[in-house]
Amino acid sequence: MAASATDTQAVVLARGQVIVADRALAFDATVTDAAAQSLKHQQLAAHGIVVRPVA
Repeated sequence: MAASATDTQAVVLARGQVIVADRALAFDATVTDAAAQSLKHQQLAAHGIVVRPVA
């Protein structure tokens, strides 16, 4: 990975399961409907990141 001349934000998940609010997620332009979002949520869950709906 190459160094960057600009500041970069990152989150490190050190251990354990992580829960994120569904509204906190941003998807790229290829995620166009609820089915695509559901698939992304499943992929995140496979890595220990659980997406929870927020009222």
